[in-house]
Amino acid sequence: MRGEKNIMVKNKVKKKAKNGAGRKKRSPEELRKASNHLKYEVWMLQCMAINIHSGLAGNRAINNAFIESFVIHARVLLDFFYPLKPRLDDVIAVDFFDRAKTWEEARPEKTDILKTIHKRVGKEAAHLTYSRQKVSEEQKA
Repeated sequence: MRGEKNIMVKNKVKKKAKNGAGRKKRSPEELRKASNHLKYEVWMLQCMAINIHSGLAGNRAINNAFIESFVIHARVLLDFFYPLKPRLDDVIAVDFFDRAKTWEEARPEKTDILKTIHKRVGKEAAHLTYSRQKVSEEQKA
């Protein structure tokens, strides 16, 4: 299929879409169900932002849990709007458009701050990396 590349992983072929091209057209029911999950991600991001800002946690471990939850939900949303390597079963914004080009033209450019956040989430929260050691306390704030 055009727009896909096959990747061998443990003797299985996983298909990844390069971008919106070559993605399966989803039914209205699939998109409705996916939108419920999208709504949840936005809601959780907002809840965690409020919790972090309120200072209610008072406990460093609980505050860190709020931050990590916020970061994971932020990553889900970044991957929805600005997917880097979407799998064919990933829900991404382009799925909600009849033509991928329509979304690509409407979507704002990814700002430098969003690029930084996307990279930091992967390096500092979602994966255990040596890059974490390079982040100062000021940068974490």
